[in-house]
Amino acid sequence: GDLPAALDAVRLGAEDYLLKSTFDDGSLRARIEFMIARFREQRATHRRLLETQRLTARFEGLMRDNADAILVLDAKGKVVFANPAAGKLYRNSPLSMIGSSVGVPVQDGGPFEIVIGHHEGADTVADVRIMRTTWDDQPAFLATLRDISLRKRTERDLVVAKQQAELANEMKSKFLANMSHELRTPLNSILGFTEMMERGLFGPIGNERYSDYLATIRQSGNHLLTLINNLLDLSKIEAGREELHEEDLSVAALLEAAAHAEEPTAKERGFFLICQTRNAPESLRGDRVKLDQIILNLLSNAIKFTPEGGK
Repeated sequence: GDLPAALDAVRLGAEDYLLKSTFDDGSLRARIEFMIARFREQRATHRRLLETQRLTARFEGLMRDNADAILVLDAKGKVVFANPAAGKLYRNSPLSMIGSSVGVPVQDGGPFEIVIGHHEGADTVADVRIMRTTWDDQPAFLATLRDISLRKRTERDLVVAKQQAELANEMKSKFLANMSHELRTPLNSILGFTEMMERGLFGPIGNERYSDYLATIRQSGNHLLTLINNLLDLSKIEAGREELHEEDLSVAALLEAAAHAEEPTAKERGFFLICQTRNAPESLRGDRVKLDQIILNLLSNAIKFTPEGGK
């Protein structure tokens, strides 16, 4: 009937009211829509409450089933919460750990490692991560510990294995260097005497077949010398003793020389080899022999894997 009556009704528990003096279809529609909206909000709030309860139960399950040890420490480093994994790591029950100090330093910063104790004759090493939090409205620290004892033992084994491998590799490199040097010395003599015999410095070769044999010996010797030099270069590189003889080189000249050397091979494969050096840099500082090897290797691979009729 009037505003005082409406206020009395609200005090007695009514959720809404309409004044007769302002009642019409529009006000009724507005109040009903408002009440529907309020009901939906209450229902949504109830759903959020249920979801919060589910999340809380889920969180408690995660804390309980987490494989990592989780501790909550107060400002003095005393345990105020411990999950089952923490009890397993410290070989104690979580409840008996409450109020005790477990040797985890209360500090900010990145991860660090601590030694907890002995397990099966070896140290138990844990990776620790700490962050600030609150517990019962008090400042606290959340510590997560992960047992990394097996990883630490594996790392030690890997270090030992790496040292042994490096030692073996160094011995191999020294052996290759020594072997290459010892093989190259007599091989140079073989090639030198073969060239002298081919040129007939001390008289002609009596039989023509001997000349063919000498050519074969020289070609095979040069091939073997190349292999030995490659082994020697490889051992120098692995030992960190490779020397570069740097000079100013023409990029176009390097490319054109390589193309000229590989052109017969390209023709045999039945395709064209085109060398375009219009946009090449004028000069390059480097080791001529090494650059020749690089370019020839790339070019020979390109020729090898280019299909017939290609460019």
